[in-house]
Amino acid sequence: MIDFSLDKDSKYSFYEQIKMQVCTYMILGGLDEEQKLPSIREFSKKLSINHKTAFNIYKKLEKEGLLEIKKGSGVYVKKEYKNEHRDFYVNSVFNFFNRVMKDAGKIGLSSGKFLKLLNALNSSDSLKHITCGFVDTNFEELMIYSREIRKRVGVKVKPFYLSELENPTAEIIENLESVDYLITTQFHYTAVSYTHLRAHETSLHLVCRLLLE
Repeated sequence: MIDFSLDKDSKYSFYEQIKMQVCTYMILGGLDEEQKLPSIREFSKKLSINHKTAFNIYKKLEKEGLLEIKKGSGVYVKKEYKNEHRDFYVNSVFNFFNRVMKDAGKIGLSSGKFLKLLNALNSSDSLKHITCGFVDTNFEELMIYSREIRKRVGVKVKPFYLSELENPTAEIIENLESVDYLITTQFHYTAVSYTHLRAHETSLHLVCRLLLE
């Protein structure tokens, strides 16, 4: 079952955080159509929020066509959500590349060089030699993202908890030094960037934001 989490210090509302997690699981295949989600009571208890707040989050997601609340039965992923939200998937891809292009510009990588890099990475032989680190705070998301990046992109992926970057052991430092790129979500991008750049006076790895808005 999906393991929701909330960052109560985040600039994003509880609803926005849960929506992003639901959409992430949907896109990466961690949620199937008509899959049952935690009940409102389980949801509120797990996240330490009141019952009304939990209900309102689910209700908003239902109005957006992502979930379906069945009285007396529970909360489910809506059937055929992928077809209904095709525009969402397309926009997510465009948003992702827009952010990556901006990040590439910050390290002096022109659009032309960036495209050449993409073409080079499109070669399976080139990808075999790349190792990425994926950073998150949630175990289930960490595993799903790492698995999907490995499967879909064809690179080696090492998972890291954000806390491991904040207080790295000798083993974590050694693992980080073997990574070519660090990848994280929009939620943790600022924290990962700050923590990593603070730990390394020279930027050894490009930190990229991954999905979703």
